[in-house]
Amino acid sequence: MIFRAALLLVLMLISGCVQMQIKGVNLLQSHNVALDDLKNVGNMQHLKELGANTVAFVPFIRQTASCEMTLDEHYSITRLHRAIDYAHQAGLHVVLKPQILIQGSWAGDIDQASEQGWSCWFSAYTGQMLELAKLAGDSQTEMLVIGTELHKTENRPEWRALADAVHRIYHGQLSYVAHDIGDLASFSALDKLDSVAVTYYPRLEQGDMRKQMKQLAGQVRMEAAKLKKPFWIAEIGITSRAGALENPWLWPDQFEKNALTDPALQAQVLDGWLAELAGDWHKGILIWNWYSDANAGGMTDLDFTIQNKPATEAVSSHWKQH
Repeated sequence: MIFRAALLLVLMLISGCVQMQIKGVNLLQSHNVALDDLKNVGNMQHLKELGANTVAFVPFIRQTASCEMTLDEHYSITRLHRAIDYAHQAGLHVVLKPQILIQGSWAGDIDQASEQGWSCWFSAYTGQMLELAKLAGDSQTEMLVIGTELHKTENRPEWRALADAVHRIYHGQLSYVAHDIGDLASFSALDKLDSVAVTYYPRLEQGDMRKQMKQLAGQVRMEAAKLKKPFWIAEIGITSRAGALENPWLWPDQFEKNALTDPALQAQVLDGWLAELAGDWHKGILIWNWYSDANAGGMTDLDFTIQNKPATEAVSSHWKQH
């Protein structure tokens, strides 16, 4: 009887975890505070107080040749494990969401000219993912993303073997994050995933911004319904730069020299998106981004982070509503 009661409690907790709507941030390591620095504990506790329930850690994998990959030195397995423990201690769920970095390019352009090239690439990438899958299992990470924005790889059959290999090590939730929602239907291992997601940085125009957002959100909802799969938004964000509506995905190192800040615009945009995308038709939304340094951001900052800017309050008000 005691065993059955305990089992029932576990099943209820698991069910609650699965049904929980994700609310939180992609938490990146800043240059001066490591993810496993004790200062980051208070930082994540603050996120919990703001109403967040989830953080995504983004271990960067550096690809230096067509099939040569290494985990970025700032995101070591040991460091990530400690950071995940800290997040759990703060009462947050964790998504492990690896991202490939390529000098002068991006993950969506990864391609191979031959079957031999694809075999080499997937062998290298699977090696990286199995290492992260072991970490996810050992640290009881709630969700593992097996790829992010790997546009030209998505219809490759090798994904099925990769997902099976990961499943043998990690028994939590598996997901894939596409750059475009239209890419998800052609992902070759869709049936092996618990959910799918996108990164979302749509261009907006000056004028009736909320009307545009409502229309775009409706399109996302319609496309998500076609997938017949639990769906979430892995990244949504905009820099606090004047004029960022036209290209909200642009990184600060690509800004013009005399770029001006506009933290009010960032707050307005994120407030609008969280309002228009609200509802139980998706599993949740993660903001891009937040740093391990609690003092990051601020009113003179041009970066994506919402820290110490009006966007923090705007986002928190939505987290606490739902």
